Amino acid sequence: DRTLTASWISNCVHNRSKVLLYFHGGGYIVGNADTHAGMLAYLSKLTGVQVFVPNYRLAPEHAFPSQFDDALAAWNYLVELGYRPDNIVIGGDSAGGGLALALLGKLCQMGTPPAGTFAMSPWTDLTLSGDSLKINAKRDAILPLKRIEDLRDYVLQGADPKDPRISPFFSDFPDSSPVFLQGGSTEILADDLARIAVRIADQGGAVESDIWVDLPHVWPIFQGRLPEADHALGRIAKFMTAQLPKSSAGES
Repeated sequence: DRTLTASWISNCVHNRSKVLLYFHGGGYIVGNADTHAGMLAYLSKLTGVQVFVPNYRLAPEHAFPSQFDDALAAWNYLVELGYRPDNIVIGGDSAGGGLALALLGKLCQMGTPPAGTFAMSPWTDLTLSGDSLKINAKRDAILPLKRIEDLRDYVLQGADPKDPRISPFFSDFPDSSPVFLQGGSTEILADDLARIAVRIADQGGAVESDIWVDLPHVWPIFQGRLPEADHALGRIAKFMTAQLPKSSAGES
């Protein structure tokens, strides 16, 4: 057992009965709530919803499945606080986007899906079988292809790369709530997004893919400095607002 640390991020929040459970990116080896605080504060302002960001354990000190175990623990914590599943949106970027989708698969199988899930440039297949890894190797300005196998091995440390708790491309999503996927066409992880979108849709889920051209991996992190970042976050906010139920009288 361990104590899961986390941060709450709020900016002009007007409804505390709803929450975004967000998993930061960083390849499962770096990152925390602080690295994403600016972007998430902006998203909180757009939606009026507070954000809960768990500091899940990182590799190589903590190998898989520590990250998934912490993600599930964060969900359970919010439920214990009194949040209903239909008042929780799950989100994440890069590795955190994969973690969000892995958690979605588990929750769908448990019959308690969230209100909705979004993922920015998600890493969903640690078998590294997507064609875009090679096709976009010289077009992706952020992620170096030559290090991705090393990164994968730091995280897995001998575990099965097809395990759906780390590679949601191999998960099942029965009766999934809506999913919003955002990414760039020139990313090496473009196929990680495209193929999981097809998988979820083939199982009956409602999936929207928001594909942008010639933008770097997880460009919304540049909120306030890149116009496209603010625009992209606006689309995510619209998705969140559409999935969360409208406030009842007396809620705050």
